[in-house]
Amino acid sequence: MLLKLYVKNLALIEELDMDFSNGLNIITGETGAGKSLLLGSINIALGDKFQKDLLRSDCDSAIVELTFDKNEFVSIFLSENDIDDLGEEVVITRKITKNKSISKINGETVSVKDLKEVMSHLIDIHGQHEHQSLIYKEKHLEILDKYAGKDSENLLQQISEKYKEYVCLKENLENFDIDENEKIREMDLLEYEIKEINEAGLTSNEDAELEELFKKLSHGKEVASLLDGAYSLSEGEFGNGLSSVISDILYNINRAYELNSDYKGLYDSIIEIDSLTSDFIKDLSFARENVDNDEEKLREVSERLDIINHLKMKYGKTIEDINKYLENNTNRLNVLLNYEEELNNKRNALSSIEEEILSLCEKLSTIRRKYAQKLKDAITDELLDLNFLDVRFDIQVSRLADFKSNGFDEVSFYISTNPGEDLKPLGKVASGGELSRIMLAIKTVLSDMDETNTLIFDEIDAGISGITAGKVAKKLADISRNKQVLCITHLAQIASMADEHFLIEKSEDNGKTKTTVVKLDADKQIDELMRIISGDLVSDEAKASANKLKSSAIEYKNK
Repeated sequence: MLLKLYVKNLALIEELDMDFSNGLNIITGETGAGKSLLLGSINIALGDKFQKDLLRSDCDSAIVELTFDKNEFVSIFLSENDIDDLGEEVVITRKITKNKSISKINGETVSVKDLKEVMSHLIDIHGQHEHQSLIYKEKHLEILDKYAGKDSENLLQQISEKYKEYVCLKENLENFDIDENEKIREMDLLEYEIKEINEAGLTSNEDAELEELFKKLSHGKEVASLLDGAYSLSEGEFGNGLSSVISDILYNINRAYELNSDYKGLYDSIIEIDSLTSDFIKDLSFARENVDNDEEKLREVSERLDIINHLKMKYGKTIEDINKYLENNTNRLNVLLNYEEELNNKRNALSSIEEEILSLCEKLSTIRRKYAQKLKDAITDELLDLNFLDVRFDIQVSRLADFKSNGFDEVSFYISTNPGEDLKPLGKVASGGELSRIMLAIKTVLSDMDETNTLIFDEIDAGISGITAGKVAKKLADISRNKQVLCITHLAQIASMADEHFLIEKSEDNGKTKTTVVKLDADKQIDELMRIISGDLVSDEAKASANKLKSSAIEYKNK
């Protein structure tokens, strides 16, 4: 059940806070006061797209927040998605700005997809033009399957999953089916590429190792020259090299130390430097003698790198990519070498899943035909209650030429509302007002089977008046015994049935127009019924009519 609606900074709504109750919640108001805006705000919370101009002027953001009683589906969703459980309630919030929206459930950000999924289990909205969907056969099939409930739901899920497999297999077969000349050309190319890669004999990380070796070899001459220069400076040709200089320094420091022990620190240091210099010169000599500047080896490395880089340009950026390409080509060649066998396997697999789907479709069709008769009788009874005095209603289930993801049935609603008329497709004979009542009849039939506890009707009264309006009012009251109903209406007959009555008004405050909502007490409800009946003309007759309507409504509900 919807417990609370909070809206801030949305179009004409500066701030609005509504508490709803069980039963029938009626919303009325002058045209343009903001009744549709109220429903629009709920739709935004449901995840619908929004227009930037819905933001109230001079505001950067708007918020819509709905508080519901929690149901079993929502409890499971919260648990599976690690969202805080607030006890018996769940809070849905959507904040919108000029550039984006943020959806939250119990304070945790969720995707719009998840938001819509959760909301579909909490609330069902019948908008002003939803009844027009009854002219489409797809809607008829959807209604019948919903009425069949779990009996059709399990089969629909199985068919949908199998259908996805079927589509993949069919596409695979279509792509696989090639003519003989094309197959030969592909095999020749595969064999050439496989041979080229295999002959290269690539090893893992070989390219990185060769690039490092190429770098060393290509700089071999320069490195040898530099090391020779360093060695000459160290040894010197005329006793003036690093080694000779260190020896002279060592001699002088040693003599000074012999004469004065205060210079022991200098002596120890020069001894260490002499030792290091000696080791350094040995290492330098070894290094200069072992510089790798083999021209032949450099050429071989360069040629090997050319081969690898050529393969990279054709088959992948790394050796791993090339080997994966080789593996795929080898597998593809094996498939083509056994083409006829593979083709038959794919055809058999497709044929097998077709048989599975057809079998499931047959079972589903049997269930649909059984429930079609029950739904036909149930809707007919409801239509009679809604002032269709001589109505005949039928549901026909026929088979399509091929199956789809929801079976192979086509469902069509037929109706005759006048004596002597043949049954005709619903969309061709029903007026807008009749379609609205038919949708109400369908909602009534489905309400006991639907897990959503809140139904919203936006102007279900379109195109009706008089006795029919009274019948519709009673039907809404009937539904509200088991479901919470929110209804936006212009008719006094429907408004009189309210368990809670809200008046939407538009006013001006500091030069700005805003929409406000007032919950009406018993006296104010009579005043609003008078306004709906007679407009601004207040009379004893209008007040008497309003009181009579309210008394009759209370009497009906008390039964």
